[in-house]
Amino acid sequence: MRICLRTPYDPFVNSRYASTTRPQAKSKMQAQAKRRPPTPEPSDAEDQENIGPRIRKAMEPFPSYGGEMPPPEAESTWSDQELYNYFFSSGFIKPKKKASKPKPTPQQMEQYYRTLNLRPGAKAAAVKKAYRQLALRFHPDKNHDSTEAKLKFQEITE
Repeated sequence: MRICLRTPYDPFVNSRYASTTRPQAKSKMQAQAKRRPPTPEPSDAEDQENIGPRIRKAMEPFPSYGGEMPPPEAESTWSDQELYNYFFSSGFIKPKKKASKPKPTPQQMEQYYRTLNLRPGAKAAAVKKAYRQLALRFHPDKNHDSTEAKLKFQEITE
């Protein structure tokens, strides 16, 4: 291999790798860039139109915020502190997803009251008292051999 002292050493010149020179690699990258259509980015005006009043208020302390906007559900489900933390951290701190249990339907509530032998709309103290009495009465430890008591206890503890 010959080394020319006038120019810096370049492994791609005058070697077995001569077919893969740098200008060819650049042209491939340029060709790929030309093939991709430009993706339109939403303007700031469009982002400002899509946000609600709570998010606007949470953004007031951060007038130069230029990060990603919170998702649409943030307006109704995030607390003020969670919105503040989101903007303070430039969008890195997002609240954890809250696991919510579905509320029982009126028919299910009526069934629960019937199981506890109460009238619909009974107070919480009455429900608690009736549950404890029935749970003690039908507990499997007190009724070893009774499958009927076991099933009743399972129905009560639903």
